[in-house]
Amino acid sequence: MQIIQDIFNKIIAEQFTPEKMAVKVIENCLEKKGIKLTKEQIEKLKNELIKNGINNLSISIDDSQVPAEHFQGKEKSSNISIDISGAEVDIEKLAKQFIDKISDDIPAMVSEVGEIITYTLHKNSKKMLKNRRSDIQKYESAIFNKWEKAIDLLETTLVIATEIGEDFNKELREKPIPDRGYMIEVMTRLHARACQVASEILTLLKSGYADGAHARWRCLYEIVVVLHFIGSFGEETARKYILHQGIESYKAALLYQDNCERLGYEPMTDEEIDKLKDNREKLIIQFGKNYSGDYGWATIETGVKQPTFRDIEKKIEMAHMRPFYKMASHNVHANPKGVLFKLGLLPIEPEILLAGPSIIGLDEPGQGTAISILQATTALLAIEANIDRLVSCDILKRFSKETMNAFVKVQETINDEIKLTEPKKRELKKNKD
Repeated sequence: MQIIQDIFNKIIAEQFTPEKMAVKVIENCLEKKGIKLTKEQIEKLKNELIKNGINNLSISIDDSQVPAEHFQGKEKSSNISIDISGAEVDIEKLAKQFIDKISDDIPAMVSEVGEIITYTLHKNSKKMLKNRRSDIQKYESAIFNKWEKAIDLLETTLVIATEIGEDFNKELREKPIPDRGYMIEVMTRLHARACQVASEILTLLKSGYADGAHARWRCLYEIVVVLHFIGSFGEETARKYILHQGIESYKAALLYQDNCERLGYEPMTDEEIDKLKDNREKLIIQFGKNYSGDYGWATIETGVKQPTFRDIEKKIEMAHMRPFYKMASHNVHANPKGVLFKLGLLPIEPEILLAGPSIIGLDEPGQGTAISILQATTALLAIEANIDRLVSCDILKRFSKETMNAFVKVQETINDEIKLTEPKKRELKKNKD
């Protein structure tokens, strides 16, 4: 799709015709003599250039346009001649001369042409977007046809997990468990967020964005780890977790204050900052100075003064998932690995720059999401397990396993198809060379 480039070429061709550039050169030469042409004179000059070329070119100039010092005692009806580039001058030579003269005018010209192209793009945007959306729809249909079973199973798993979470939340809100208020509040919210992120991943998978889906799975995995950590250590940990927002709010406020002026926003008042600061200091007095760290709410449980997410992983024995977590991190950060490694590309396609969707690589985030949504739901139901909830977990486990297998199978099919076509591609390339 070359709509933007086509428009750009068209506008440039219209704005930089030899006739227009010749008029510019003549304007510049007359301005050096103190004479500024009117819009009507410029249009007439352009029409005469188009009709007759440069030979015998003349233009009527009003006496009032000519500075008095130019006449030097001559009659005011005297002809004014300008020498542009020698005896034999044609449009092409004038064009070249114009190019040599415009360096000082480039910023203004860029702005003028940019404004014209922007206006034209706005006029053509409906057509451009219609074509793009049609292409996307066709590609999404091809992706879904290939991955339909796996995607349907993942969506079914997500629907089951979401309904389980809704029912569990409703039951515990109606009949609260004594001394579990913070746990229920935190863990139901975390489970709801896990379902939301899983839904975002599903949307990305349906559109063929394996790397974007993998980046979102990283977030989902972090939610799962925190869910299990709080579920393992109980009510007091949940309380410290939810109150820690007071630490984060003060940090965010200071960051905002440092940058709000440059961003063009109003600063927070001293009273607002002081209120957040007071709340932070009360929390530190209550829980200790290490509570001010990013994961300060987990200091006692991990036995680490300044715990990290990795310490939390280790404490609940989920550190074996770190290789997958780190691989997903490449799609979050701007490191070289994230630039060079793409789930949506085959290893045999390193020269391709992936700037859109791909039918390849959905298996990794698909499998991760299936297992993570199971883990999140299991951690939630463990707050107050009963036979019905255990059965729900078993059902979800079966769907999760089936989903993972389906994603693996589709990717293996794609790999086999690629192996069959690759020798043909190499042969065609060899013949072409």
